[in-house]
Amino acid sequence: MRSLDDPALRHNLPSQATSFVGRAAELAELRSLVSGGSRLVTIAGPGGIGKSRLALQVAAEVLDSVDDGVWLVELAPVAEPELVARTVPAVLQVREEPGQPMLSLLAAAVGDRYLLVVLDNAEHVLGAARDLADDAVAADALAQLCWLSFEHGDLPAAMAHIDEAVGLARRAGDPRLIAYILSRRAVFKSEAGDLDTAFADNQEAITLSRAAGDHYRLATTLDNLAIDEQATGKLRAARAHLQEASTLADNLGYQNLSAGLRQNLGLVDIIDGNPRHARRHFLDSLDTARITGVTAYLPGAILGLALAAAAAAGDPAIAATLHGVADEHYEQAGRAFEALEAGQRDRDHAQLRATLGDAAFEAAYARGRTLSQAGAIALAVGTADPDPGVAPAVTLPAAGQAMADGSAGLLSEREREIVALLAGGATDAQIAGRLFLSVNTVRSHLERIRDKTGARRRAELVRYAIQAGIEAT
Repeated sequence: MRSLDDPALRHNLPSQATSFVGRAAELAELRSLVSGGSRLVTIAGPGGIGKSRLALQVAAEVLDSVDDGVWLVELAPVAEPELVARTVPAVLQVREEPGQPMLSLLAAAVGDRYLLVVLDNAEHVLGAARDLADDAVAADALAQLCWLSFEHGDLPAAMAHIDEAVGLARRAGDPRLIAYILSRRAVFKSEAGDLDTAFADNQEAITLSRAAGDHYRLATTLDNLAIDEQATGKLRAARAHLQEASTLADNLGYQNLSAGLRQNLGLVDIIDGNPRHARRHFLDSLDTARITGVTAYLPGAILGLALAAAAAAGDPAIAATLHGVADEHYEQAGRAFEALEAGQRDRDHAQLRATLGDAAFEAAYARGRTLSQAGAIALAVGTADPDPGVAPAVTLPAAGQAMADGSAGLLSEREREIVALLAGGATDAQIAGRLFLSVNTVRSHLERIRDKTGARRRAELVRYAIQAGIEAT
């Protein structure tokens, strides 16, 4: 990057007193967008996080490649929206002419020139700044700002301009853009309780996406429609829409979308009283999360498996432990429960407390909150139906109760240490390293442990440890 003082460069960017450090990913993405021909790029977020500094750094870095220069327009001092139409032309040295609208003069002066204009602090004059772009660009930018407000929990701000964004999109006449913004508005309307408008927007977005061949938008809108259908008890319609979306996502290779769709299918089956089918969906989602390395879907998958375990009248201690695992993962991810998830979770907690008693529930739940990710996944997978031909999982009494066959007492201190490490997610080699044993010695111990407990698979040993009160380490 050349110095901003180079007289060959056309710009009005201010010199920076300090070097720009960090935010490499954001810089790379913004450079790609600006250099790749995006006509409008919006940097949005709460005040004080460095949006202006980031924009100026990107502008400076692309300056070499912008033939007609980079121009900063400071809008913070502009108190009246109508002054925006004079402020921007002034920076670009466009002169006023009697009887001619400034926006028309600006458009004629810019013509086919290739330049970058940075509008800083435009939020208080958003409408006037929007007039500088065409309808399609303005609609897209406005919808993105509305979505950002929604993601920050400000639904009224999101709702304030979304109708205008829809109107601009319709005026632009791009069916993909209309479908995209309608699907956004449907989410806002659903959150606000206006399900009739949400259903209508989703249905129109689906029709437009089908006609335009926009399969990704079609899949995501079918998913959103199904969520509203679940909430209103239309389970058959919800399942059909989720299955169509899931097929699209699988065929097109959208793995992350597939993981979320399977979780929603699992919730439909939980509500519909089919925990066995639900378990398969949640296991598929868990597998996708593990294969792709995208851990965002782990909390929902584990919560789903906890719900399925409880609904199937399985071991209540295991279900309580999985709920502890799920709550811990949700907290670590900073993720809130969706309304349907929260209702099912609270119902399960109440039923498991009634079955186990408060003390046993709290003990099992607390153990779940301390499990490692590997141990949690092993336990979650261990709640699934056994494969054909595989011996059923060992049956143990609830946590806190004595082992009926005395198997816990048959384990030596060393064997209990090995089980504790295994429950914490350690591999055979890691156990050997921690206990200063050979791997073969560890495997010999594991064979004796399996003989004593009847637990043949690793997931069964994790389950055994939880129910026998052996704390994972």
